[in-house]
Amino acid sequence: DLAAIIADCLAVSPSDRPSMDEIVTRLDRRSTVRAKLVHGALRHRGILAIAALAIVFVAGSAVVCLSTRPSPLERGLGAAAALSDDGRHSEAIEELRQLLVAEPSSLEVRYELGKALVRMQDHAGAAIVFGELCERSNDPRYRAAWSYCLAECAYFDPALMHGMKAIEDGLVDVTIK
Repeated sequence: DLAAIIADCLAVSPSDRPSMDEIVTRLDRRSTVRAKLVHGALRHRGILAIAALAIVFVAGSAVVCLSTRPSPLERGLGAAAALSDDGRHSEAIEELRQLLVAEPSSLEVRYELGKALVRMQDHAGAAIVFGELCERSNDPRYRAAWSYCLAECAYFDPALMHGMKAIEDGLVDVTIK
């Protein structure tokens, strides 16, 4: 280390100071290590370039992998959809309820939960979910779904009112089941 060489040269006692030959040897040793590293790097620059490219490739692959991985919300919705497609609606409802605990602000989870409840013929439960959605958003799909559930529960006047409002809001087509 250069600081140690200078400190030794500044020793108070002349007998503690290194000789000129010692200083040259220590400086040569120091520069020799650096020279060897530089010379080795220059001599093997092809290998260093390949190693650098490998590092960049691995890092890039990790970034792509992490950025294209579905979010927990997307994975949960996918799992619930798969359960529902297999006719396992009660399991899909449970999956959606657990997802709703983790993502309480997700309108999409609530909408899928309402549709799953409709598939289980729980129109009253679905009407509650769709009603909450209507309070949170003006999406006409939610109002139409709420209207459908209210009609299924024999609440015809509110169902008609919300159905007309959904059409006024621009609803053209919606699939609930």
